[in-house]
Amino acid sequence: METAKISNKYRTFICVKKDKGESDYECFVRHVRNSIAHGYVYINKQKNRVYILLEDYNSNKNKQAIILVSKTDLIKLKKEIEKEI
Repeated sequence: METAKISNKYRTFICVKKDKGESDYECFVRHVRNSIAHGYVYINKQKNRVYILLEDYNSNKNKQAIILVSKTDLIKLKKEIEKEI
């Protein structure tokens, strides 16, 4: 098992869009969903924060997304999405 120390200054994601019509939000959420559905979710617990790494691959096993967020960030995102519903 690899170990890594992650600082609270890191928040990043890289996602490949399906097409030009897909918004950044749609792309991000699609890849989060795929990562969870296919089991590419990794959790790193630090002293005062939990980080979540999500990866998504296409059918050829090429990485299509890598997302690093804190649990707090995901909770904030969930609240924002719920405002829109």
